Amino acid sequence: MHIIPYRKFSTVLPIQGGRKEGWKMKGICPNCEKETELELIHRVEDIKVRGEAIKVEVKYYKCKNCGEEFEDPHSDEDSLDKAYREYRQRHGMMQPEEVRADPK
Repeated sequence: MHIIPYRKFSTVLPIQGGRKEGWKMKGICPNCEKETELELIHRVEDIKVRGEAIKVEVKYYKCKNCGEEFEDPHSDEDSLDKAYREYRQRHGMMQPEEVRADPK
């Protein structure tokens, strides 16, 4: 994987294999703006949705130089969206794509 800087943001591009827990690579940290070793971290976090804590798995990169943790800004995974989907499922609410498909 490589991190390519683009206007204070970073892009993570897979080269070979998958992204694995604790996987280390070289890249540019958007915080310290230095080429350094980055580590992929998976963890479960609580995200509050309407006062209810929803556990969601999130992925971060951690800079070994400054310790900053950051998400891949171009990733398709959105932890807030996952939390709201889980909340709607728990409470029997429709998902956005179901609302759009409803032929009323």
